[in-house]
Order: sequence, then C-alpha cells, then structure tokens
Amino acid sequence: WRREFVEARGNVTLEECLLDRACVETNELGRWCSVQVELLCGLGKECARPVGKDALERAKDNVREKILFAGVVERMEESIGFMEKLLPTYLEGAGEIEELPK
Repeated sequence: WRREFVEARGNVTLEECLLDRACVETNELGRWCSVQVELLCGLGKECARPVGKDALERAKDNVREKILFAGVVERMEESIGFMEKLLPTYLEGAGEIEELPK
C-alpha cells in the first residue's frame, strides 16, 4: 500500500503528509503519532489514553528537556556510533557488537 501511495503522490515529507488528510489516513499517522506521544509523554494524568493536546505538549517538553538523543533504527550503526561519542563512559565498544540489526 505504501509503494502505491508513493507512486500516486510522490514521496512526501512527514510535514507535507500531516497536512494531507488522505496521506495521514493511508499511512495511519494518527495511530502511530498517538503511540509516540504516549511513549514520550510519561506517566502523568494528561498522558492517559486518549492522548490530546496536553499530552503532546508534555511529550514535546520531554523531548526538549529530558531526551539527550534518539537514534534511528534504519541507521542503527550510525546511531550507536554517535551514542558512543556522546556517552563514552557508558557505551564504549557498543559499535563493536557483531549482531546489530541491519
């Protein structure tokens, strides 16, 4: 379904997709964005399902103030390499693990 969507509409950015209702529905962004907000929000009462604007604001505050780095699964080796440099005391040698997901 994703390939058909890209062929029909082109490969759009997340921001462009969020402005297009059909794109949001096709890619199930409402569901996935809710899950991410819920995970980044924390355990406060505003973070309970269904998540709303207060949860989104708390999640954004947490990202700005409490999260040092978020890696990208599709770029796992680079993410781990960056984390090694960022926190060498804790992650020295992490990039040498042989069975990293590709």
